[in-house]
Amino acid sequence: MQFHGAMKEGLAGSLRNWWVDAGASSIFRSNSYFAVARDTDSLVIASGAKVINPELPGGNVFYLGGHDYYHTTDITKMNALRLYLNAVFVPAYPNSTCELFVLPNSISGNVFKDVDQDSTLSAADSAMISIRVNLYIDVNRDGKVDAGDVILETILTDSLGKFNFNVGILGMFVMDIEMDDLPAGYGMTTDNLERAVFTEMGQTDPDNDFGAYWAVLPIELIDFTAKPVQSYVDIHWETASELNNDYFTIERSGNGTDFEWLVDINGAGNSWSNLEYYYTDVNPLSGTSYYRLKQTDFNGVFEYFPMVSVTLNTITKEIFEVFPNPCYSDKFYIRFNEEKETSFLVTLYDVYGKEIFSRIIPVENYGESVKAIDLDERLAPGIYLVIGSTEDKLYKQKLIIGDGRM
Repeated sequence: MQFHGAMKEGLAGSLRNWWVDAGASSIFRSNSYFAVARDTDSLVIASGAKVINPELPGGNVFYLGGHDYYHTTDITKMNALRLYLNAVFVPAYPNSTCELFVLPNSISGNVFKDVDQDSTLSAADSAMISIRVNLYIDVNRDGKVDAGDVILETILTDSLGKFNFNVGILGMFVMDIEMDDLPAGYGMTTDNLERAVFTEMGQTDPDNDFGAYWAVLPIELIDFTAKPVQSYVDIHWETASELNNDYFTIERSGNGTDFEWLVDINGAGNSWSNLEYYYTDVNPLSGTSYYRLKQTDFNGVFEYFPMVSVTLNTITKEIFEVFPNPCYSDKFYIRFNEEKETSFLVTLYDVYGKEIFSRIIPVENYGESVKAIDLDERLAPGIYLVIGSTEDKLYKQKLIIGDGRM
């Protein structure tokens, strides 16, 4: 913007009042720039004027984007902070004083008790008062609250659960609420994150709502056990209900502190009836070991349940053993003892006596052997009979095919 005539301040330390000398041929030119030294250590810069109907007899209106800096002439510092001004009225008489009116941006919303747990503010929900809401400048411009962001203001929700921020700058912003302010046992039913973007002054963003309600446990666990069975450990757990349950994880430890992953088992998602799960640790640790159950939601949130211990003083070497049992994949193992080189014929039958699978397994080593049996395809859940035979021995054992995931 360019002034014709000398510009004079009306109020020191502010841009609120100003005028130009009488006799100027014209007052403003749009899309130009001016810089005026206020004193020895302060600078005023304004730019981007837009004249609306400059010939209007009663006065002119223009929009001014500008900066008001104190005690610095450092361009870097001036670029770090901005004061945006708009809606300036210019009287018809150039010697008159003019007022600048700042129209801030507005960010508002609600913190509500999500009674119907639908993650949306509705008539069934109620206000949550005196909850702290934080407003940050999204410095990293990633739409998240992180260490690099700058907090602008924290306010409390009012008696209607509402909040409102007046923001005098442009840019990207993020908000969250203080979880510690929620009643005991409450969790979020919406994301604890809202975003706003302002590209010019006078904008509003009213739809920033945070919902919370009594936190429903993802699963209701009835029991979790680990028991030694011959030379392996049989693990069993049962749930009474499941909510958004993605999968379970079994972990094992030799000291009760350092745990290792064993297996993931699919959860039921949502269930309101009793469900049982099984897993067999076919290579358990000798002595005392510890097992624990981990549950993970579809959104990645997880929880651990108390660990259980089991002791295997000796490992009994069975002549013929099928594991894991139940089996949740298209592979199972057989363990057996032989005193000479031979071969095993492994045959699988369904409950109707129909042969499902047959394979000869060579035995090269004396003593205990473990062989993997890869089925040609995944079997339907149910009970099957495994028969192992050599030239002079015959063994039988039932195999349960489950519908989980190894």
